[in-house]
Order: sequence, then structure tokens, then C-alpha cells
Amino acid sequence: MQSENDWFLPAIFAEGSVGACLGAVVTELDRRRDFIVAVKARLDQANVGTADAVTDLGNRIKPLENTLRTRLPMLLPDRPGAWFRVSAARTSGPFATSLLHEPVFAPYGSAPNHLVRDGLVNAWIKSTTSVGVFRVGIRCLWLTLLELNARYRAINELDGIHSGLALDRLPEGLPEFLDSKSLRAFLGNVRNEMTGCRQRLDACYRDLLTASDAFFEAQTNAGSPSQAGARTAGWRDKAEEFRDEQSRRRNEAAQQRVGASVKTSRDIEALRYFGFNDFPAQDELRRKYLELARKYHPDSNTGHEEKFKTLSRVYEHLLQRCSP
Repeated sequence: MQSENDWFLPAIFAEGSVGACLGAVVTELDRRRDFIVAVKARLDQANVGTADAVTDLGNRIKPLENTLRTRLPMLLPDRPGAWFRVSAARTSGPFATSLLHEPVFAPYGSAPNHLVRDGLVNAWIKSTTSVGVFRVGIRCLWLTLLELNARYRAINELDGIHSGLALDRLPEGLPEFLDSKSLRAFLGNVRNEMTGCRQRLDACYRDLLTASDAFFEAQTNAGSPSQAGARTAGWRDKAEEFRDEQSRRRNEAAQQRVGASVKTSRDIEALRYFGFNDFPAQDELRRKYLELARKYHPDSNTGHEEKFKTLSRVYEHLLQRCSP
């Protein structure tokens, strides 16, 4: 029986001259080398610095996940301006993580909603960034998601003589001449990382499309005040449920809070801003933050963009000081 590691066996089984026998070995090694070069071209791309391409993709997905998780519950379907406006917040409040500043949509003029939706869905399915209706040169969350999806495909699919092989399906379907235990282990790890990125991108797509559908529906039915009011109330209920769930998870993760002891001048200023005499519990701080956020958020009737920026900055500072 031929051993998978006995790379010289083709010379033994080949017929003809010594040159032909050794040539069979070279041909076999070249076939294996071509495959490794093709995989390396996908994973070791020069434009991602020291990280491999899959890790780099995962790092790029994270800010989008944070942004969608934080901003979508804040957006009301019947407030169209907010969906085209750059976010004022630089961090995600309760999560203290970085956010993308892009609006949900780039301007698309008078294009009908169904045409915009079809363009987004088709671009996602085809793994392209061409929506067909967005104004060129303006960044938005949808374009960021589509670019990441196209990036996934560019990493995942091999080309040339290995066209048809994809990293998220290997090592299943690996050609017999390449099969080895060590290669299977390596490709299994790559597949798992790629599958994780795929699942995260799909989740971002579902969340963004669901929110966008609510927006499109609200704009289509904008003529009915009663329907608009019901949609707004339902959307706010979902936002509250989302925030409550996040609070519950944080409380489970931190059973005790080790409060800060020595107050700096910045601490005192931040406490006065919220009306506290001492460092509060995180839940108490969060309730006060949400109360003021509803008041100052640019999309509210009493909104004030500069005050909302100040609120976010002060809240982030106190949140770090009050963290367990």
C-alpha cells in the first residue's frame, strides 16, 4: 500500500527511463506545490499586514457587529433622516467599544424602495458591491457589509486549476494526491475560521435587512398616521427588550462591582453631570444615561447633537471607572 508521505513512490511505479521516472516525481511535487501556493495566495495577502487574511476579515467584521447591535435599536423607521446621517457617537455607550460612523444608507434620490431593496439583496447574493442606486463615493453600513462579503469570497474561492475548491469546504473534497493527515488538520482549522466569519456576516446581513425592511415599509405607508404610530411603538418596544437583555447579560457576568475609590477632578465633573455624589452601580448609571440619551439624541424632538456627544463622552468615562 502506498504511504501518503512517500512522495518518491511515483518514480518506482512509473515506466520508462530514469529521467521519465524522476520526471513523474517532479510532476507530482509540482501539483502539490501549486495547491499550496494557491492556498497561500488566499491566506497570506500583502495588504493585511502581519495578520493572515481570515483573521484580518474577522477584525473588520467586529466594528460592524458593534455598530449594528448598538445603533439599529435606536433608529425609528418613520424618521428617515437618521438612516442617512452619520452617527454622532464614537463609542457604543453600554458596550464601550468603537463604532463605525457611517449612515445606514447612502443617498439614493427618488429610487423606489423595492428597487433599492432588490439592489441590496442581489449584491449580497452575487458577493459584489454594486447596488446600482447609491450615490457614488459615499460610505454607508450597507456598502461596508457588501465589501466584507465580497472580501470573504475573494479569500474563500481558489482559482486556476483549483477552481471549484473553497476554503470553507475543505478538507472535504480534497484531491486524493493531496490528501495527508497534516494537511487535513491545517485546512480543518482554516475552514472553521472561515465558517465563523461566514456566520457573523450572515447575522449582520439578516439584522441590517430586517431593519431596512421596517424602514422601507414605513416610508411606503407614510400616509397613515395610525400605522406609523403603531410601528414606532413596536420598534421602541424591541429596543427596550434589547437593552434589557444586554443589561441582564452584564449583570450575570459581573456579580459584584468593585467601585473606584479616589476621585479625580474629571470624575467629580462627570458625577456632577449625571447628578451623582458618588460612583453609582452600573445599572443606575445606565438608567440615567438612557434617560438623558432619549432627551439629547439628534433624532428626538428635544435632540441636541453637541450635548449628545458630551453625554456619550462623560458616560464612557464613568462606565470605565465603575466597571468591575
